[in-house]
Amino acid sequence: MEKYGLMVIGGGTAGLAAALLASKKTKTVLIDPKTLGGTCLNSGCIPTKAMLYASHLYKLSKEMKHYGVSTTSKLNFSKLMDRVNGIVQTGVDHIYKGIKKNKNLTVVKAKASFINSNTVKAGSKKIRAQKIIIATGARNFVPPIKGIKTVGYLDNETILGLKKLPKSVVTIGGGYIAMEFATFFHQLGCKVTVLELFPNILGTLDDDVSNGLKEQYISQGMKIVNNANIIQVKKVKGKKVIIYNDVRDKDSKKIELNVDEIVLATGRIPNTDELDLDKAGINLGKRNIAVNRYLQTTNPDVFALGDVNGRAMFAHACKRERNYVIKTIFDGKKPSIDFNLMPWAVFTSPPVAGIGLN
Repeated sequence: MEKYGLMVIGGGTAGLAAALLASKKTKTVLIDPKTLGGTCLNSGCIPTKAMLYASHLYKLSKEMKHYGVSTTSKLNFSKLMDRVNGIVQTGVDHIYKGIKKNKNLTVVKAKASFINSNTVKAGSKKIRAQKIIIATGARNFVPPIKGIKTVGYLDNETILGLKKLPKSVVTIGGGYIAMEFATFFHQLGCKVTVLELFPNILGTLDDDVSNGLKEQYISQGMKIVNNANIIQVKKVKGKKVIIYNDVRDKDSKKIELNVDEIVLATGRIPNTDELDLDKAGINLGKRNIAVNRYLQTTNPDVFALGDVNGRAMFAHACKRERNYVIKTIFDGKKPSIDFNLMPWAVFTSPPVAGIGLN
C-alpha cells in the first residue's frame, strides 16, 4: 500500500496543475493512463485554436485584394497540421521536463478505480491518500446513430491525424465545438453543412447572437440545417452518406447528403464510468459528479474539478477551481465560486464572448 498526502486522478489542465501545487506542500501522486496535459493541450483548446488561426489567415489572404494588397495564397494542409501537432508536442515535452525534477510528485500511468473512501487501485498498485482530487475530464459523446461507428467519423482527437483536406464536410452537432470545426473547414474552402438537432446552433447563446451568426455563415455559403434528425449513416462508392429528416415530423421527407468527411460533435460526457465512485461514497448528479459550492463530493475528503463536475467546461474555469480547492485543502479556507461570473468565448467567425447572466 502506497500512502500520500494528496492523490490527483487525471492529469489534464485541472489535475496536473493541482498536483504540482500540492507537491509543494505534501507528498503527492498523480494518476492518469494517458499523455499528461489532458484534452485542452492534446486535442482541445490549443490545437483547435492553432487550426483556426491558420484558417483565419488563409481566409484573410484571399480577401487582401479588397485592401489593395496583392497576395498569392496556396494552402499546404499537411504542413498546417504538422504545425498544429508540433505545438501540442512542444507542450507535452514541456510538461514532462517540468515534472522530471519534482521529487515530491509521483506519476502513475494507469487507470484508477476506488476500493474504498480514500484508496484506489491503479494498475497493480493500491494507493491511499488523505485527500483526493478527481479531474478525469470528459470525452466526446457518440449518439446511437445507425451506421456511425461502421462508417467512421472525425472527432476532436482523430481530426488531428487528418492528412488531406476533404472537399466536403458535415458536422453532426451545432454546439461550440462543432461550429469551431465547421469554421475551420469553411475558411479553408470546404463545402460545409451543419446538421443540428435543436432549433438553433450554439443553443446556449442568446437567440439574437446565435441567429446573427447563422445568418453570417449562410451568407458566406455554409449550409445550416436545424431540427435535423439523423436517421442513418452509410458509405456508398467512397462517399459518406447521411440520411436525415425533420425531427418535428417523423414522417417528413428523408434527405440524403453525400460528403467526404463527417465531424461528430454532439456534446461531452464525463469520464466517470470506470472509477467505481459508489465504493467511495461519491454520488453522481444527472450525469456529472455532484459537488457542493466548495467543489466537494458527497465524500468530504474527495473533490471534483473541471469537466467531470460539469459546472463550467472551460480550461480557465478549472484553473480557477483548482486554486480554490488547493486553498480549501491546505490553507483551511473555504472560498466558493460564482459560476455566473465565468467568462467564456466561442471561436466562431466572428467570435463571440460573454460573462454573467444571459
